[in-house]
Amino acid sequence: MADKGERINLLLAFCIVVLLLSIFLGGLDKGFVAAIFVTIYMFPAYISQSRGHPQLRSITNLNFFLGWTFFGWVAALVWATSEFDQSKRKERITDERIIGMNLNQG
Repeated sequence: MADKGERINLLLAFCIVVLLLSIFLGGLDKGFVAAIFVTIYMFPAYISQSRGHPQLRSITNLNFFLGWTFFGWVAALVWATSEFDQSKRKERITDERIIGMNLNQG
C-alpha cells in the first residue's frame, strides 16, 4: 500500500497530467477524461513498480506497446500481480532516500 507521501506525489502527478492534457486538448473536461484513461491504461505498470517486481521493465513495455489491445493489457495486469521470488525483489527508491542522498552530497 502506498504511504501518505507517495499518494500525495501521485495526486500531484495526476493534476499535472490533467493540466497538460487540458492545454493540448482544449478543455478541462477533455483533459480529465484523458488523464483517467492514461491512469487506467498504465495501471499494470504501476502495480509492478509498487510491488518491486523484478520484471518491471518488461511488464511496462508490454503494457505500453500492447496495452491498447485488451489482451495485452490483461496479460500485463496478470504478470504484474503474479507471484515472484521475494529474494529478487527490486528495492524501491523512496522520496526520503532521494532527499537523504541529496543532503549527503553537499
